[in-house]
Amino acid sequence: MRGSARAVVLSIALLGVGVFTGVWAVLWLLRGSYLTALIVCGVTVWAVGFATYFLATTVGKAKPRLESGSAGTILRPGRFVDAAFVLATGTVFVAAVLYLIFAPLGMVDYVPTGVMQLAVPGGCVALVLFGAPTLYRMARHGGGGHLRVDPAGFEVWNGQWGTLRRGTWDEIEDITDHPAKGGKPFNEVIVFALPKGRTAVLIADAITGDVAALREWVRFYWRHPQHRDELGDGRALQRLGQGCVAE
Repeated sequence: MRGSARAVVLSIALLGVGVFTGVWAVLWLLRGSYLTALIVCGVTVWAVGFATYFLATTVGKAKPRLESGSAGTILRPGRFVDAAFVLATGTVFVAAVLYLIFAPLGMVDYVPTGVMQLAVPGGCVALVLFGAPTLYRMARHGGGGHLRVDPAGFEVWNGQWGTLRRGTWDEIEDITDHPAKGGKPFNEVIVFALPKGRTAVLIADAITGDVAALREWVRFYWRHPQHRDELGDGRALQRLGQGCVAE
């Protein structure tokens, strides 16, 4: 199954989860169980938010927010896509924190049974451990992901994986569409191959609907150091918009 098809299937599944938990959130609210309703509502926002995020990036219409200046050229996801991702991550983090604090005190009316007795608190712990540093980096870097390139090198921030990678142009061994040598291409990513088998992978379909053009644009500056001064004054964005990246 191709990546876009998987994303659509995942989005549909998440929407189903959102509908299910949304109904339960209303039922808990009607029963006067406000804390439980709030926690379940957080799960609903997470499911619908990520479904929206995956659908928006799958249709290939993403348009980046562009910045250029002394810090280099920065490309971020569009505001709607970014907001959906950040909101989903933040609300499920809050829901997990509330559950871990109040469930042991008997203040949450949803009591898991069977395997869920371990799965629910375990999942909440994982969400908190992942969510805390990820939300901090989102606040610090101004969103859920970006690609920054400047005359010295690059920076890749992926909130989906909670990873931040930096490198210099001289470190780059290749810029490809597959994470490993001889691996299967992924049209949704830009992979910076680095020494000792290391990689920096940008989930690029959240930023642009034309990942191939963005990949070739980055390759252009990797292969043509004499043009890297463009990355600090807006000319790089003009080159990207005009598609002027011929070898």
